[in-house]
Amino acid sequence: MTATGSALAERLAQGTVLGAEGYVFELERRGYVKAGAYVPEAVLDFPDAVAELHREFLRAGAEVMVALTYYAHRGKLRQVGRESDLEAMNRQAVRLAREVAAEGGALVAGNVCNTWAYDPQDAATAGVVRKMYAEQLGWAADEGIDFVIAETNDYLGEALIGLEVSQELGLPAMVTMATSRPAKTFDGYDYVEACKILAGHGAAIVGLNCDRGPATMLPLIATIRDQVDCAVAAQPVPYRTDQASPTMESLRAEGGALVAGNVCNTWAYDPQDAATAGVVRKMYAEQLGWAADEGIDFVIAETNDYLGEALIGLEVSQELGLPAMVTLATTRPAKTFDGYDYVEACKILAGHGAAIVGLNCDRGPATMLPLIATIRDQVDCAVAAQPVPYRTDQASPTMESLRAEGVDRVFPLALEPFSCTRFEMADFAVAARDLGVSYVGICCGAGPHHVRAMAEALGRTVPASKYSPSMDLHPILGAAASSQDPGVLDAWNVTL
Repeated sequence: MTATGSALAERLAQGTVLGAEGYVFELERRGYVKAGAYVPEAVLDFPDAVAELHREFLRAGAEVMVALTYYAHRGKLRQVGRESDLEAMNRQAVRLAREVAAEGGALVAGNVCNTWAYDPQDAATAGVVRKMYAEQLGWAADEGIDFVIAETNDYLGEALIGLEVSQELGLPAMVTMATSRPAKTFDGYDYVEACKILAGHGAAIVGLNCDRGPATMLPLIATIRDQVDCAVAAQPVPYRTDQASPTMESLRAEGGALVAGNVCNTWAYDPQDAATAGVVRKMYAEQLGWAADEGIDFVIAETNDYLGEALIGLEVSQELGLPAMVTLATTRPAKTFDGYDYVEACKILAGHGAAIVGLNCDRGPATMLPLIATIRDQVDCAVAAQPVPYRTDQASPTMESLRAEGVDRVFPLALEPFSCTRFEMADFAVAARDLGVSYVGICCGAGPHHVRAMAEALGRTVPASKYSPSMDLHPILGAAASSQDPGVLDAWNVTL
């Protein structure tokens, strides 16, 4: 073990080590880091501000000064037009950390993090990441650090590269995983298993950092502690995450609404051409992968003309560990484009594990509810009904089939004469609920007035209820009507 390795080992042997990070968030609040890029330009532009934050953490009891090189890799500096400052920024960050650490006997850690360049499906990206880490940690080792913190790793593969580069430099490493997804790393490893693999590859410390607050990180940490022999690190964010919102990215405020990722019919799928399934899967994997990264509660895979395409959306959602609501379009009279009765298609989706199945778009309340009633009777999972707010009927069961005298084509630009009122949509919401529909919604053509009326019909008071109609206050239509001139009342079609 190297001398620096001994320093870390000795500190760990003395008991729990207290670390402090979150530098980029705090410096952003102080006006020294640009949110979004989060590149630590202040290391060069305002070094005193960085040193002061180190000093504040030291005075508060932190035992490790972490060089502020988080997002100071070549890719990020290129993004902000400062690639020429790469070496200077990395060296300066270590010097600032060392200067303050010497004031209180703290350890000094070099730092690398997720690069957003790694792709386990593209072997070349591993080399790109390795080069970035070798640059940053090589300069850090030159300046003098006690160990490496390789953190916020979304991919186990990228974490292992950080660990390997540290070991090649003779430096012990603390390697921690990000946990933005519910149960697994971006490359599909259970978080506990990922930590076991890192420990098996010689990491001095393994664990988790960022994303989760204390309440949702500690249960995972307890399992990791039971499964590995090396030291364990826990560095949560200081936010009140919970089971419903386990990460800071998934937190919601003011109303507590869920966040749904969304995919829809692609117009690329052809059940007669097997290659198109791969095309669709790639599209969905891109969209939902990004959505999962940003933090969603579930997926809505909707307006599916083909059951086959709907199943691909469901499968991709499941591979990401996300529940899915999968709904079918109903432009054809009785069957999907690939020949499945709508009720049978919903049964198949439910059998494949969809959390919610049902219908959306195309049909108005009058022509969607009969189908929904049969679906509700035939499946065990939750059912969704999201009609369009138009007055479809047996002769014209979909908005696409509506016709009007003197209009060449009603859909999509001349639908207004067929619009449902807020009261009709409120009646639909109650009827759907009474059928046992768990997810009541509205599709193309919806307005906030429809949604508010539906919410209030379901017994809810929402923020917009403050401005719900109060017609008794109207000077003609309300309580004051009796004081109006009869001619005025007649003109307004008011009968007392």
